[in-house]
Amino acid sequence: MSLKILRKLGEGGFGKVYLFQNTDEYKYALKVVSLKGYYDIEQAKEEGRIMMKLCHPHINQCVFVEPIGTSNLCMALEYCINGTLARKIKLSRIEEPLAVMWFTQMADAIQYLHEQHIIHRDIKPENILLTSRDQIMVGDLGVARKLKDTLQSARTCIGTPCYMSPQIQKGQQYTSKTDVWSLGCVFHEVLSRRAPFNYTMHMPIVEGTTPPLPDNYSDALRNFIFRVLTREEIGRPSASEVFIFCKLLLPGEYQRIKRRRLEPIHLDKQEIRKALRIYDGTVLSEDYLDSEKSISFSESSEKSKSFNESSTKSKRFNESFVDTNSFSKSFSQSVSLKPDK
Repeated sequence: MSLKILRKLGEGGFGKVYLFQNTDEYKYALKVVSLKGYYDIEQAKEEGRIMMKLCHPHINQCVFVEPIGTSNLCMALEYCINGTLARKIKLSRIEEPLAVMWFTQMADAIQYLHEQHIIHRDIKPENILLTSRDQIMVGDLGVARKLKDTLQSARTCIGTPCYMSPQIQKGQQYTSKTDVWSLGCVFHEVLSRRAPFNYTMHMPIVEGTTPPLPDNYSDALRNFIFRVLTREEIGRPSASEVFIFCKLLLPGEYQRIKRRRLEPIHLDKQEIRKALRIYDGTVLSEDYLDSEKSISFSESSEKSKSFNESSTKSKRFNESFVDTNSFSKSFSQSVSLKPDK
């Protein structure tokens, strides 16, 4: 058997994630998603289409996605050996230079998604992965929404409560800036080592104040995070603005890492079933989808354009984007860009 499951990486309401090795000797994460209840086949197909097309150095790559039976979706994803950001935060305090680099990489990835007219909608430390060199990989687009029109706003209440924007909490329409709120929550948690809000604090999320940040970080960084956590969307920066300002806080020039684009792989469904059954007794449905419901990802095998080309040629997403100089000037008036001594 060419597919070998090495160990279980995690388990939740969505399903299970395993580490496996294929015939190409690379290790991948196998995500087995239950389509019962929360998921449906159309949403699963949409997630597959989105993930197979994305091409960015800080977004977790998907190399295989297929429905198995009528109740499961299997995805093979790039394996990030250092686990999740949530785990890293618990281990030790994060120094400011590393925190700012992570924030910049996160904002870079989310800006890219927004340029593709995609709202992630579930940004949280558990969905942000780290490579062997502690580089950020944004993953788990299971509740992502691709908007067909640049002016369209979403209304579905979906995501993780602690990181939901006030607009989602109140059942209002929201735009891509809902992701920016979630980013702000993650930024806050990286510095404070605890989530700024919890589900029992519903009203503080909507109307209250944001908890303070440790004073051993610079005023510039702390004040910016408070700005990102602006409750009204109109005053909240866009992902592109967050990216710009994070770059200003870096000690040197920001350079995107260069990563090899992984090619799609083929996995035999029967081998997946057999490997899971041998490893932990998991039995997947034998009911196959009708042919008209099958997913075709042939487009994903086309050669992807460079990251820079895809970034500069993408359309703007429902936001006002500003150039670096004007944004830097406007923030200098309210935020000290000079770190504390």
